[in-house]
Amino acid sequence: MKAGHSPFDLGSMVRLTPAPATLASSVAHTDWGDVRIHRVDLAHGAHLSIAPEAEMCLWGLILYRSAPVTISGSNWSPQEIVTLHGGPFELCANGPAAFVWIEARERDVRAEIGEHPAAAPEPAFLRCGPATESLRECCSSVFWLGACRQPAESTAALRNHLLALLQRTVRLAEIRRPGNACRGRIELVRRAEAFMWQHVDEPLELERIAQAIDCSPRTLVHCFNRCFGCGPMGFFRLQRLNAVRRALLARTTRLRVIDIAVDYGFWHQGHFGTAYRRLFGETPAQTRRRPGCETSALARNSACEPTRQNPVKFPIGLAFPTGTSLGAGAP
Repeated sequence: MKAGHSPFDLGSMVRLTPAPATLASSVAHTDWGDVRIHRVDLAHGAHLSIAPEAEMCLWGLILYRSAPVTISGSNWSPQEIVTLHGGPFELCANGPAAFVWIEARERDVRAEIGEHPAAAPEPAFLRCGPATESLRECCSSVFWLGACRQPAESTAALRNHLLALLQRTVRLAEIRRPGNACRGRIELVRRAEAFMWQHVDEPLELERIAQAIDCSPRTLVHCFNRCFGCGPMGFFRLQRLNAVRRALLARTTRLRVIDIAVDYGFWHQGHFGTAYRRLFGETPAQTRRRPGCETSALARNSACEPTRQNPVKFPIGLAFPTGTSLGAGAP
């Protein structure tokens, strides 16, 4: 397992709602031999890309959530374990949430857990009943124990106990897979999102976006509403607000704030300032005065953030106004 690799694309994580000032988001992991435990704490709603390495598998559990959570457009319940293989996948939470993930190479744990139920590139949802709570508590405890140096025999014992509990839980699970309609929606949304990022500094109309991805405007609106809770034009406006924020945080230009806003299609300074403050919880000037990126825990992949010169490959998260409900695709 690579020491520096993380399946969570932090550069694509952008908040969906403002975060309380007393909280901060973080992503951390601890290693237990050939098994790695990740904990992802979100102080705000987020759209996060997850891409396991080749031959690596992920088993994820929700520790807590304050709003609906989806994986690649399909609802994820706290009573379910989600399993990922291949990818990338999109994790969307519309409020503060925390997750724990078990990462291991499939061939290393196949004898203990069995064949991985997820068929790349789709998630599989394991409905496990009360056993989910036992595994959730075990993962959380093992993660915090990993913060302290453990003797080799203790590491091996805890690793084996965790995999044995995972094996028992998975064996009793009822498997649920996304339907064809959900797969079609997320694929269409991915293509539209990528096209809009490529043209984030241009005026786009609904018909042009639909034509670019070869679908009808009505279908496009339906898919965006199911996946993100807003239409494609509202989504595009959020993309442009995010692009302004990234330009301010990057500090690669001496242009005035209003000039950057105009560059991304915001012509009315008052309307732009109100929309920006409602979305990010601060004014553009306050963003520009920040000493660095939003949180040090998320800064390591800041080079992956999209700009017009360096557009990121989809999927890419967006910020949504407070109170926006995240639409979820059908299971």
